[in-house]
Amino acid sequence: MKRNILISAVILVFAACLFGALGGIPFEVLDKTIGARALSMGEACVADPSGISTIFWNPAALDSSNKNVIYGGAELLYEGAHMEYLSYATPMGKYGSLGLMAGYLGYGSYEVVNSSSEVTGNADLKDIFLTAAYGKNIIGGYEAGFALKMLVRAAADGTYPAFNADISFHKSFDRVDLGVAFKNVLPIDIKYSVDSEKFVSSMRIGASLKLLDSSLKIAADMEKYFIQENPVFFVGAEYMLFDMLSLRAGFNTFSEISGGLGINFQNLSLDYAVTFSDAVLMHKIALSCAFGGYEVALKAEPEVFSPVGAIKKTYIRITAATKYEIYKWSLELKDKKGDTVRIWNGAGVPDAEVIWDGLRQDGMPYEEGIYKAALTVIDENDNSLKSKEVDIKIQTNDARSIPMFGE
Repeated sequence: MKRNILISAVILVFAACLFGALGGIPFEVLDKTIGARALSMGEACVADPSGISTIFWNPAALDSSNKNVIYGGAELLYEGAHMEYLSYATPMGKYGSLGLMAGYLGYGSYEVVNSSSEVTGNADLKDIFLTAAYGKNIIGGYEAGFALKMLVRAAADGTYPAFNADISFHKSFDRVDLGVAFKNVLPIDIKYSVDSEKFVSSMRIGASLKLLDSSLKIAADMEKYFIQENPVFFVGAEYMLFDMLSLRAGFNTFSEISGGLGINFQNLSLDYAVTFSDAVLMHKIALSCAFGGYEVALKAEPEVFSPVGAIKKTYIRITAATKYEIYKWSLELKDKKGDTVRIWNGAGVPDAEVIWDGLRQDGMPYEEGIYKAALTVIDENDNSLKSKEVDIKIQTNDARSIPMFGE
């Protein structure tokens, strides 16, 4: 508990104290504002994107997702501007994963001026953007992906379409995730009636360090825009409390500091972010729902038993549906101190169930208390997938646990 409080306090202070300096890139809003979690971490997310924002930040990491996910967000920007977007991603087994995203960005109204510098009225400026993304494991857990993007800008004097594309790569290790993304790789302009504006190409590389059994993540990105000399840096942190609440903070050299939180309940996630830049406060909120797909999970039946009572054993049911073939698996059982008391393992697909009788090797029962079981599988691409921990309780002081004659 003290460790949780200390780390939470550090992150909240971190969110309130940091400041940087840089900005003013064409289409900067469309390059920066997808995903509340990413924004609350200072945009340091190319190595560890979350949910459907993966479509925007690093399409290669789509293949790391095992569930269908719907993700929607709303963002209040500066001077009345606002953005809404909706995304969907689905895993397709060995064929990779597909993601789709659609969004609307309203800049608000502006004055229309004629050639004589006379104001003739007001008009709205808005962008509609569509993205189709694909990610696939290439070899040994190294993932590659691309995104095709379409933008339609609507102004008083007409509607102007534009296209571009991103290419990215991703790799997850035990303690570190790595990512690289090449944004707007096509040298295409968006042409207006009397002028044009160019999409800015860039390269972003990043790493995410996982600490405290992945409860704490520290991420850092560096992006090089090919219109200026100096790269841009992004730093963020995320700490998860009780597998339900995430605290986040970050900053970058776009003169932004940020913070936020995430609430996870079963397959639902709610994220909130706030960003401060040049005396402007921006709020973002997003909701996601995961369903179906692939799953690695455990279920103990019964959850409470007694090695010396009427219910002498528990059956640990195993679900191991994965996108790629399973190479090996391990089911580990730990006591309240975190010490391992039993391990089951094997090659290929796990058994449908394992049985635990709660007895030591010398035949004596383990002491009363709660034990935690978790399943880890390694697939053919060396990806590690771990289930959520399930609790199994040994209890010997209830009436049902009194042994019968002859037992």
